[in-house]
Amino acid sequence: MTSDAYLDRLRDLVDGALSEASDRCVAVLTAALAESASPETILVGLERFVRVMPDRAGLLRELETSARAVEVLFKLFAGSPYLTDILLREPTLLAQLTQPNPLGDLRGRDDFREAALASVSRGGKTSALQRFQQGELLRIGICDFLGLLDLRSVTNQLSLLADALVQAALQLL
Repeated sequence: MTSDAYLDRLRDLVDGALSEASDRCVAVLTAALAESASPETILVGLERFVRVMPDRAGLLRELETSARAVEVLFKLFAGSPYLTDILLREPTLLAQLTQPNPLGDLRGRDDFREAALASVSRGGKTSALQRFQQGELLRIGICDFLGLLDLRSVTNQLSLLADALVQAALQLL
């Protein structure tokens, strides 16, 4: 697909969400797309994500001003359809993914277990544990894509998360 076609799709996306077209937003997204290895995949992910966002205009304004948000989304869309689907189901997780400090923090088994149990107090047991797991998988995956964690740390975090979820589920029983 030509860059003109990408530009047209981006303009349609921005024009559909903002009351007035934002040339700056289109320019930021076009530049980031031009530097990416898989622009078609990223553009499809972006179109899907904008559609599910409750505040589409707010998202596009954030993308216009936050290089971090663009980087996180583009790496996610290009890197993992599975993690993209998690974000599409829970678009509010983007705020957690664009915070630099807690994003790459290593967590221990007890940290994961306590956070999982705390999430249950805010909702039903099974659905809360599942949402917590998906949010953590998304966080760990983004850390991997952004190079914030090495392979050993990613593997360790995934193992600790799984163990903590089992412990939390057993504790709830």
